[in-house]
Amino acid sequence: MTKPLHHQLRALLNSTCVIVLALLCSSLSAQWGKKDVNVDSLKERKSMEARGEFFDALRDKSIGQLDPAISGFKKSLAIDPNNDAAYYELARIYVSKGNLIEALNNAKQALDLSKNNLYYKSLNADINLQLGKSKDALKLYESIIDQDKENIDAYLAIASIYEAQKNFNEANKYYSMVEQQTGVVYEILQQKINNYITARNFSQAIGELKKLIENYPEEYQFQEILADLYGYNNQPELAIETLQNILKQAPTYGNANLKLAKISIAQNNVNESLKFAKAAFPNAEISIDLKMELMFIYFDLSSRNKDLLNQIEELGQLVALAHPSDAKGYAVWGDVLNSNGKYTEAREQYKKAVKFSSTK
Repeated sequence: MTKPLHHQLRALLNSTCVIVLALLCSSLSAQWGKKDVNVDSLKERKSMEARGEFFDALRDKSIGQLDPAISGFKKSLAIDPNNDAAYYELARIYVSKGNLIEALNNAKQALDLSKNNLYYKSLNADINLQLGKSKDALKLYESIIDQDKENIDAYLAIASIYEAQKNFNEANKYYSMVEQQTGVVYEILQQKINNYITARNFSQAIGELKKLIENYPEEYQFQEILADLYGYNNQPELAIETLQNILKQAPTYGNANLKLAKISIAQNNVNESLKFAKAAFPNAEISIDLKMELMFIYFDLSSRNKDLLNQIEELGQLVALAHPSDAKGYAVWGDVLNSNGKYTEAREQYKKAVKFSSTK
């Protein structure tokens, strides 16, 4: 049975609406998809533009064109403000130009965007240190060590901060941490020794110096310093033993003889002192001024002991022969000869002293 006309029209209308709705939905879906593609495409273009400015700026920086590089990095950041590397590069340029305030501002921005980046932490710490903000620098270096236990540069930086604060024992604690990783390093051991000596912590300095001697046994100046430290630490017998040890290994090592001469005279052992002085004085590498110090002591003693004059006369001759172009040697030799009643010979030495003093 055929449906009434109005039913047929309603069915046709309904089917037409369905088709129209389907077409409309399809069209809208296509438009939204196109919008998403356009947004992604815009982001990609912006990203590519930011990267282009960044790499152009890097190129300018590499050839020393710093002002164009600054401009380029800023353009990159205007497009992409989250580019931590651009802030980092700007900070480095400002450091090289001496603008540490601007350098620190950019370094902080880089670190804020990438909080665990060791390079950014290190740059922030270095700039803070240059600005005299040692507390901020110290925190950053400590943070670097927490993150990277083997970062030797951070340990050394902290040690230098404590040295500047005259906290030498704390500085040496960090030098020791470096040694735990590197083993014995000459420069670090030497710095630790200097720090302990400055802090008048001679016992610790002696311990470090012994390590240095173990690793460099033929460097006699280290044993010589050890002898000095024993002297400062009120251990003269150990000082003598150390110096005599040097002479067993190197009999002509003049400094050891000179120091033994000084120790002996301090102990009122004049004859022993003279023996060591006679061994030391022919050595031209020993400063004439160090020899003169002893000569003045001997000369003073000779005023109370005339028997010393002949031996001191020999020392005066040794000084003059070891330093033939220095007026002081001839002058002191002349003084001894004059005191010993040898006036003509004394006059000859005085003439030489005048000659060499006038040529300077």
